[in-house]
Amino acid sequence: MKTILVYIVFLISFICVGQNMYLDSTFGNSGTKVDGSINNAPINIYFENNNYFLINYNNSIVCLNYDGSKNVNFANNGILIFNGTNETFLTKGSKYWNGFFYIFGQVVYSNSSISKDFFIVKISSSGILDASFGSNGVVKQDFGGDEVLNDILILDDGKIFGTGSKYTSTSSTKLLLTKYNTNGTFDINFDTNGYKILTANPNESSYGINLFNFENNFLVVGKSSFSLGHNLVLIKIDSNGNYISNFGINGVKQSQIASNPTTASYTVFNASLVNENDLYFGLYFAASFSSQNKTLRKYNFITDSIVDICSLPYTSPFFSIDNNQKIYTTGASRCDSGPCSRDFNLFRKEISGSADNTFATNGTYSYRFFPSNPTPSDDTSTLFYLHSDGKIFMAGRAFHPYKVNGTGLGMLRIGDVSLSLQNNEIDKPLVIPNPVKDELSIENFDNKIIKDIKIFDLLGKQVFISIGDIKKINVSSLQEGVYIAEIKTNEFSYFIKIIKK
Repeated sequence: MKTILVYIVFLISFICVGQNMYLDSTFGNSGTKVDGSINNAPINIYFENNNYFLINYNNSIVCLNYDGSKNVNFANNGILIFNGTNETFLTKGSKYWNGFFYIFGQVVYSNSSISKDFFIVKISSSGILDASFGSNGVVKQDFGGDEVLNDILILDDGKIFGTGSKYTSTSSTKLLLTKYNTNGTFDINFDTNGYKILTANPNESSYGINLFNFENNFLVVGKSSFSLGHNLVLIKIDSNGNYISNFGINGVKQSQIASNPTTASYTVFNASLVNENDLYFGLYFAASFSSQNKTLRKYNFITDSIVDICSLPYTSPFFSIDNNQKIYTTGASRCDSGPCSRDFNLFRKEISGSADNTFATNGTYSYRFFPSNPTPSDDTSTLFYLHSDGKIFMAGRAFHPYKVNGTGLGMLRIGDVSLSLQNNEIDKPLVIPNPVKDELSIENFDNKIIKDIKIFDLLGKQVFISIGDIKKINVSSLQEGVYIAEIKTNEFSYFIKIIKK
């Protein structure tokens, strides 16, 4: 019924060219699935060999088949948990390279007196920790303070660049750069201590966010706070971590985010280098408990300027920019006290940041897994994957305390109604006469076996059904007006507008 209603809306508004998204019935249960055995929100996603790989925030990776079921051939029934005893691996990101996943972030120990370390875990696409890397697939590193690894870049030779930060009680936070050999040991040709500190300003507090290949060298994206304010920091380096002096001032470019360092805090996250001119990044602003927001901003290398593009969801913001220069974002609104009533949301915007009104409903697709009454359903989408055929996979956390299997990993996959109709156009049946008074004939369809024929009015109410491989139906009992006929086979459903006279 939902598909019919969406199609009817599409038909009525056909004069407006747009994408009307529908749930893909080949996924889960008619397009959606909640897996109660996975109670963790994913932060990264990969689609390899027709499988989804979800990297979770805490300690684990999940492998799903294309239909949403767990891939039982991966690790332990589709899930690999890789933390050790009395420790939690807080994932900051991941990379997929040469058949392996590299997951990285920060190790937090149950004994709070132990300083936090950073980690890299190497896992095969079948869910096996690579014993040749680090200690049974895990590298944990302590540089004498609290360290966090925010991004890595895997080079053509398999060596690993990493950036993040180091903090000690006797110094401010420093932007850290490290490099590893393919087996997880230090590259001593890079630095005998295993890491270098990169600086943009004296007496600064700074951290590294992302690493990119850039103009035949490498770009470190970071953020600094110092006496004059908050800056986006860009550092161009070679493979040994040396500054490229002809970039900016001695290898460093800075662009001010805010001028007063004391009135608010600013955090930069998830930068994306769309081309060699434009860098998109998320910015979190907090002046007080009630005054906080997250936005998407763009830095232009030619003008050395930052512009505000659009707002981002407050909780678990995730964004991507496709090949058509469309911005997709997901996440959830802020909720300080429950019960919260939130939906999976996917927003599509123009590159300028304005809503793309040709997508879904005014640029927004929303889905709620369970009804709001009497208890709200709290669903928070945390990521998506844009398939090349136009389908979109979304995942996050579904929550409903009083529904069986109502809490866990929430997933759905949607597609474009208009594309679906176009794909079926060649084999579409011919319905005659149309307009019709008494009897409809289904022609040019001899090689297809009909399962059933349903007719709906423009409110989505079913007014007729014929079950079986029947090529003629009598519609004389229908009132005059416009209807939608759904002719279903084993392969497709064909939607055709008919006029009853």
